[in-house]
Amino acid sequence: MNTHIKFHLLLFLLFSIKLLGGDPTFKSELFKSGKLIYFDDFDGELNLDFWGQAKGKKIKDGILTVGPLYKFKEVAMKALKRDHH
Repeated sequence: MNTHIKFHLLLFLLFSIKLLGGDPTFKSELFKSGKLIYFDDFDGELNLDFWGQAKGKKIKDGILTVGPLYKFKEVAMKALKRDHH
């Protein structure tokens, strides 16, 4: 039984060592090479320039309210490329 615990502990340590430090590397199934343009490990303050509130959504007193993005149906149809006439 003691050998099993040591074995599992060794496996855990070997697989968890990858989680320590270092910059993330670019891995893609679509491209052979690339450049990472943004990285956030969510360990600091909220970056409102990047993670800002989406249009039409408001949070007030902990309640999410979703409103329309367009005032008129025709404008929405053109913007969404759904006006086939």
